[in-house]
Amino acid sequence: MSYEVGLESASGESIALKSVALKGELDGLYLHMAVTQKYRNETGKNLEIVYTFPLAFGATLMGMDVTLGARTLQACVIEKKEASDRYEKAIDEGDTPIMVEASADGLYTANLGNLLDGENLTLTLRYAQLLHFEQGQVRLHVPTVIAPRYGQAHAEGGLALHESDAVDVLAEYALSARIDLNGDIAKGRVSSPSHTIETQSTENGLVVTLRPGAKLDRDMILTISDLPATPFAIVAPDHDEQIVLASFCPQLAGRSDPITLKILVDCSGSMGGDSMRQARTALKSLVGQLDTRDYVSYSRFGSHYLHDLSKPSPCNRRTRNVLSHLVQRTQADMGGTEMEQAMLSTLQDIAVPEAAPPANVLLITDGEIWDIDSVIQAALNGGQRVFAVGVSSSPAESLLRKLSEITGGACELVSPNEDIASAILRLFYRMRGARAGKPRIEWNGQPFWQSSLPKAVYGNETLHAFARFDEKPATAPTLYWEVDGQTQSAQAGALNTVGDPDLARLGGAKQMQTTGQEEALALALKYQLVSWQTNLFLVHVREGEKATDLPVLYQVPQMMAAGWGGVTLLGEAAACESQADLDFKNETFFSRVGTHEAMKAARELREAAKALDTLALTKIADKLIEELNEAAKTKTEWVAALSDVLVYADAELKDRVIKFAVQEELAPESVWAIALEWLALRENIELSRQVKRLIRAQLKDIDDERKEETVNALSTLITQIYQTKSIFGRACETIRRIFI
Repeated sequence: MSYEVGLESASGESIALKSVALKGELDGLYLHMAVTQKYRNETGKNLEIVYTFPLAFGATLMGMDVTLGARTLQACVIEKKEASDRYEKAIDEGDTPIMVEASADGLYTANLGNLLDGENLTLTLRYAQLLHFEQGQVRLHVPTVIAPRYGQAHAEGGLALHESDAVDVLAEYALSARIDLNGDIAKGRVSSPSHTIETQSTENGLVVTLRPGAKLDRDMILTISDLPATPFAIVAPDHDEQIVLASFCPQLAGRSDPITLKILVDCSGSMGGDSMRQARTALKSLVGQLDTRDYVSYSRFGSHYLHDLSKPSPCNRRTRNVLSHLVQRTQADMGGTEMEQAMLSTLQDIAVPEAAPPANVLLITDGEIWDIDSVIQAALNGGQRVFAVGVSSSPAESLLRKLSEITGGACELVSPNEDIASAILRLFYRMRGARAGKPRIEWNGQPFWQSSLPKAVYGNETLHAFARFDEKPATAPTLYWEVDGQTQSAQAGALNTVGDPDLARLGGAKQMQTTGQEEALALALKYQLVSWQTNLFLVHVREGEKATDLPVLYQVPQMMAAGWGGVTLLGEAAACESQADLDFKNETFFSRVGTHEAMKAARELREAAKALDTLALTKIADKLIEELNEAAKTKTEWVAALSDVLVYADAELKDRVIKFAVQEELAPESVWAIALEWLALRENIELSRQVKRLIRAQLKDIDDERKEETVNALSTLITQIYQTKSIFGRACETIRRIFI
């Protein structure tokens, strides 16, 4: 087993992730993929390696194998709390636990505990996914990197404190891939807008590989075109039941209805470079598709939003000229990505004239935000179809797919080398086409469960549906829908029996999306699926040398996404005109030309007001625990971490804690451990799991009763100290009200 040598990060340490390899098999629209991550510890320390990474939208994580030394182990899925408890127990016992968990929409985290210096570890994840035939092509999209996102990864994105989306400009990971296309799918025309590929015919079909030299800095995309739409239906055993997957591809009569189009363009800093170049190209193509029957409005957003063409206007020559001018001067110069309010205002404040057709929203963005749920809720509240175009080498697929699916719209993802005009044409085909609604399936039997159907049916596009039966149905199902009050139908073809156990697991994953928590947990355990309530878990029990100290946290950084935020992938001389309001962790890598001086001044004033309030109990707790969480990332002993924290504690608090420790005959370090744990609980502040380990080790010789007595006494003592600060705290609130 070979590993790439010693590349260092910006912090000067050797990067632990060495390479990622993809190996997939595509049979028709059914994809099985294995993702192999190779790690090596070259730091001279015992490490806990944590790596957060994306998976494809709609992918179902099926399993995990880990090779460490001469042993290869297979993980199982267990409840999240049990997995976390067993993970910590193995850390304490010096063994090597491996755990993979869902972290946020479309993101997962691998946790590798106690990897000793000089050790190699190979982790292989397996997932399955159903692809879709859409407008004449099949698209295989494998996300590989998390581009910087606007907002707070922990507070808004759901990442735990030990997880990180941070970018390191020196990070570099090799990417290799082999995709086997089997059967009829191999007869299509295969291309990749993201990578240079090589193809080789085989007895079963076609093998596609990446040319050597690929890196983990952009999503891997294969498109397979010139294929006929082929519906199918398959059935497989599911314990004592039968699971049916039906795949339809209905043909709808060609139409070209007029539309009202609300254009909403992301002009945040992350759209600089390739993304904004693509957005302008898309918009220019779009202007050419509008005619005099159509109505259009035009809006932009970043830290704020602007409705440049605020009333949907008929698309006469004058309107198209105005729109072309607006497109020409559209730049990535509006700061951060406050999408929620822009989406709400576009949906609700832009009134559609009575004579105009129903409205659709066309959103052009890279989708790089953390606060996904609020945007989706805004779209739901609007009651209009959202058609999303995701531009960049690593768009936030989960957000854009969800936005389009829940509103009955559609989504196109476009990489920098891809023909964006074709994507716009495909979206216009859907917008202008027949509004096919009320889909239902006749299963030719009585299922006791079936998956929910989308709001809309589009012609020449795949619709997948699952159903579970006590017995195998006699014939394949039929899909029905309505257009202009008329019922139409499409069949799925012959019902074929297969022996693939993963088909039942895919059905289980689909069912979990529409059930309550209790039933979803039961399904996750039954079908061994990773969910918000379950993790993949295994322990490598060390038979020889065990870890003797707590590991140092190593957060694997992301590579910089190609073409992101003013760095153009295609060599175009583009730059991010303004990123003054971005809060990304790597904001220092790019220029911050200030175009929002008022907002900047307001932030500085707010921080100054906060500084006046540092003596209040809530504020001192925030600061102490923030510093404690940070210190624990590099410290493996409580005393060392505590020394970094106490510089932020006021003299009175430190003096009273020392006196209390002497009185109670406890070590001051132990009293601080109890005090900080209590403060975190009182103020509802999250302690990182590294801090919990350090506190657990420090207090291991203090029994629960003594600890509880100490907590009660400390809580009274600390509260008394800060009651005298209340007048000062109220004065600070007055400053806030007056000046902010």
